[in-house]
Amino acid sequence: MLRLRLGVWALGGLMIASAFADVGELVPVGEWTIPQEVSYRNTRIGGLSGITYDSKRETYDVVSDTKDRSGSKVFRAKISFDETGMQSVEWIGLLTLKAADKSPLPALDAEGIALEGNGRRWISFEGTSTIPSGISCFGTQSGNRLFDLPIPPEFATGEHWGIQRNHGFESLSTAGPHKRWLFTMTESPLAQDAKPGLDSYHGLLRLLRYEVKTQPIAVPQQRAYAMETDALYTSVPDVLALDGRRVLVLERQLLTSVLPRSRRIRLYEVDFDQPDATELTGHASLRTGEIVPLKKTLRFDSDHARFPRLDNIEGLCLGPALGKDQSLLLVGDDNFNKTQRTQFLLLRMKAPPSH
Repeated sequence: MLRLRLGVWALGGLMIASAFADVGELVPVGEWTIPQEVSYRNTRIGGLSGITYDSKRETYDVVSDTKDRSGSKVFRAKISFDETGMQSVEWIGLLTLKAADKSPLPALDAEGIALEGNGRRWISFEGTSTIPSGISCFGTQSGNRLFDLPIPPEFATGEHWGIQRNHGFESLSTAGPHKRWLFTMTESPLAQDAKPGLDSYHGLLRLLRYEVKTQPIAVPQQRAYAMETDALYTSVPDVLALDGRRVLVLERQLLTSVLPRSRRIRLYEVDFDQPDATELTGHASLRTGEIVPLKKTLRFDSDHARFPRLDNIEGLCLGPALGKDQSLLLVGDDNFNKTQRTQFLLLRMKAPPSH
């Protein structure tokens, strides 16, 4: 998560699209801020780091990275919006994540959330000083930890190696028939992939694609992703799979460190199956050899949107239909900091023109 000083919507009866022929224009519709005093079941609404839409229930699951606040939580919300913007939000559920034996699970710094085809939840977490970053599957109703995904050896934390502290798996998204594919990446480059001579957060990221309907689940495929470098700080807090190969990547940037800090977000589309992109399996470090990263297409830039003050945006998901188009929602993490906001952004993903 980005710890810098830097209300979810649904439309009853309309189902989420499973795939798109193309990504149309992304147009801002509105935003909403949740007041800091809002609570549900004596638990403050805050630290929201990932979001996913459950089309069967017409609700949203929102994960909170409450690592120092009695465990990791998943809030459920039923939210209304229309083509003019936000209408209402109602918090209707709260689940505390637990261990496989139903015992309390130490807080994981949960960051990303996605649904399995049968409704179970995937949760990605950055971990703590004693718990490594990873991805686990949890029961829908129980919240019990069922099993973990295999993590490639390049990600194992060691001296000058692997996931950097507090920059682990933030992003998570599933797509394809029965949610067959799961995509994720770390917030910043692995230690051995960071560019020498610069700070440790510049370099290539590794976009992972798991096939989660196989038994056992195999080590994922990997592709290189190059972040933009035109800011003080850039990271990737989330990805959104449009289908089994096309992914929207959310880049979050800090532009100025002077209060009030200025931020930017951008959404880029990539094709995981791009023919000339390097398959990274077996590449211990991306600082050696010829690495061809995925080509990127810019789909949204907040510099050209009517959001006057962006906060710490961390998650995104597709929602239900918005007229003839599709809704896309983003959520911001206030870090339980009085100077920050729990912010939601609503975008319209326009349907591509028919030919």
